[in-house]
Amino acid sequence: MDARRLSLALLLALQAPVLAHAYHDTSPAIEYSAETLHAQEFRLSLTRVEFGVIDKLHLGTYTLPWLLKVKNARGRYKFYDDEEFAFSADLGLFWLSLSDLESFDDGGGSQDATFVTVPVQLNGTWKLKSSDRLSLGLSYTPIFLSGVSVVGENVDIRGIGATETVALHPSYELRVSRTLAMVLDAHVLVLQRAQLDGAESIQLDKRTRATLYQSAEADLKTGKQANLTLSALWSWEVFNLRIGLGYGHYNLPVAHLFYPTPFVMPEFDFYARF
Repeated sequence: MDARRLSLALLLALQAPVLAHAYHDTSPAIEYSAETLHAQEFRLSLTRVEFGVIDKLHLGTYTLPWLLKVKNARGRYKFYDDEEFAFSADLGLFWLSLSDLESFDDGGGSQDATFVTVPVQLNGTWKLKSSDRLSLGLSYTPIFLSGVSVVGENVDIRGIGATETVALHPSYELRVSRTLAMVLDAHVLVLQRAQLDGAESIQLDKRTRATLYQSAEADLKTGKQANLTLSALWSWEVFNLRIGLGYGHYNLPVAHLFYPTPFVMPEFDFYARF
């Protein structure tokens, strides 16, 4: 009997820290829903840093792009929230100039290119029950490119281009307990197209300059492209762990560019909220 009591006491002791933690119902996940961080709350992971300015607004940045000299910032504002529905909007800015890269070689001429993207996303969450949440995101991601190349004294090449991507991001969250939720989420490509305009100017002699203009458009969406992931999300007082497995066309975050060939994708995320 004493051994059983001791075992029960040890089990309760191990569970005690978990029972004291912040749960899904007090700090809902923000990755796949319309929710925002609490005021003065940080979310810190290897890939993202975010801070809650007020309860309805958080700002942040992706960390890995900075290693590639991609300057970036993002934010989310929740403009509606009640017991049944929540709606928010995301806005980001990413900027890269090839001249900022130390490894960039202009080949002895004068060359540079700039990439700018301003991703926008609308999010909605339907709070079906205390344990069920259905969310949907609609993203629009334009990527702008401008470049110039001056070869010697006689050739000047300039170009501008843009791609635009529209995608849907549905998800379903089932809260198994106050610390564990099962998440089924997907990414579906709706449209993706590109346009490029260029001009090549050649100085033939002192009085004559010839300029050739070119323009092209392309539909980059080839067939159905989407992916589906099932994962488990544990949420404790500070640390959160998400593990799962998915299949389909890999979706590059932010740019929402889909890999053309489907494959099995592991899901792993570990972050802190405090």
